[in-house]
Amino acid sequence: MKYRKKVALTLPAVDEIHFWQFSLSEAAPRFEAFNRTLSDSELARAALYATPLLAMRYVCGRGILRELLACYLGLAANQVVFEFGPRGKPRVAGGRKFFFNVSHSEDRYVAVFSSVDELGVDIERTGRCLSPEDWKNQMFSPEEQAMLANLPEGECSEEFLRLWTFKEACAKALGEGVYAPLANFGFEHLPTGFGAIRVRCEGYTGALVARGGGWRVRDFTSSALWP
Repeated sequence: MKYRKKVALTLPAVDEIHFWQFSLSEAAPRFEAFNRTLSDSELARAALYATPLLAMRYVCGRGILRELLACYLGLAANQVVFEFGPRGKPRVAGGRKFFFNVSHSEDRYVAVFSSVDELGVDIERTGRCLSPEDWKNQMFSPEEQAMLANLPEGECSEEFLRLWTFKEACAKALGEGVYAPLANFGFEHLPTGFGAIRVRCEGYTGALVARGGGWRVRDFTSSALWP
């Protein structure tokens, strides 16, 4: 397959967040090209996946992220170097003030970028079957658990994913991962200094959490990266 020359992407304005979404199956023909851009540690991780499908999704996700960062920062994809915060959140090495976060669920992959401050995103496929054990965990406050338990089945699934993705996005924005006090956070109880919106892709639901307020989201798809 022949690819066009890498596009140059304009960095997000100070009041913007760029939101990208991709189908990993549609990106699969670029697998070999992506594979050549990955670091040794990323290749080693890809080799650990239990099935070729999962390995393909991982390689394509990392390749997409590297290509986006390369286009924003004027680098080759294999020149992008990551470093990690105290709780493991990745960032571009070298102190560059450019922030990103990613999420994927099954075939859907999303990435968000900001020139200003930290942010987090999470998506989940809708229509999943739930049991009471799903929401009886430390991510949900007792009030949230009681609310979910009293909802009709269809509404419960939708509300569960709304809360779940919001809390995951909060944890990512804070850079705290599993150490974040997620039971304390809700759409009415955001971490201090952060704002949140819902994000939707066809068949998926999610949340975007970012520091500050008044920002606007610009949506992009693969056609902006691969014309």
